[in-house]
Order: sequence, then C-alpha cells, then structure tokens
Amino acid sequence: MGSIANPNTLDDLNRKSFEVTSYEMYNHDTQISFDLASTNDHVYLTFKDNELFLTKENIEDGTVHFRFQEFTTDFQGGALQGIYLDEYNFMKTIHFSKTAKQVVLELEGVASDNDHFMSLFIVMDELESHPEGALQISGLPE
Repeated sequence: MGSIANPNTLDDLNRKSFEVTSYEMYNHDTQISFDLASTNDHVYLTFKDNELFLTKENIEDGTVHFRFQEFTTDFQGGALQGIYLDEYNFMKTIHFSKTAKQVVLELEGVASDNDHFMSLFIVMDELESHPEGALQISGLPE
C-alpha cells in the first residue's frame, strides 16, 4: 500500500542509489508519454539528504558516458513531499510505495523545459552499492 505521508521515506531513500526500470513522463497537454529508462542503457536515481541525482549511462563507441541532472527534494517529517526541478518548478508527490527493494513513485507538476503539466511514473530497484556515475556526481562514499 502506498502513502505520500510515509514518515520513513527519508530513511528508505537517503544515501541510496536505485536502478530505474521505468521512468514514464506523461504530458497532459499533448497526451504523449515518453519512457526515459527505455532510451538509455541505464538510468539511476541517487538520494543524498535533500539532493537527488539522475544519472543516465550509455555506451557510445565502446566508451561509457554519463549524463547528469541534479534536483532538490522536499522531505517534511521524513515524508517526500516532492522534487524541485529548478527554483520555480515543483513536482508534487502523488504516490509513494516501497516493498523490500523496489520503490514506486508518482509525481505531478509543471515541467521546467516546456511549462506543460506532467506526470512522472517511476519504478526503481534499490542497489547494494552506488554505480560509478552516481558516485561521481553525488560525492557519496562507495
């Protein structure tokens, strides 16, 4: 059962990396959806206190390349309220659930790149250690 008011969310996510198996972005204005996870070799989310790092890993010409995005999380009372895409755009948590090693997260809000109302549906599996790209951007220890 999911809850957006789960006070253990910060403990469940903080200083952990997750491999994203689905990262569907649905644009309510255009009614088009796009899955970020399916267009990259690997996608990771790493939580560090109030920071969230998105790492996209792809092999290009036999070399691993990383692309990063950084966001700010809003935890209140240990519960994830949402994610700031930038200083003006906030994606509100609509659903959060966690099983033993899997997290399902739904967010909604206005996208920073096109000002369209979007929903994000994210499914991710907790990793035992941080992937190389996530270590580079987050500064977390192995």
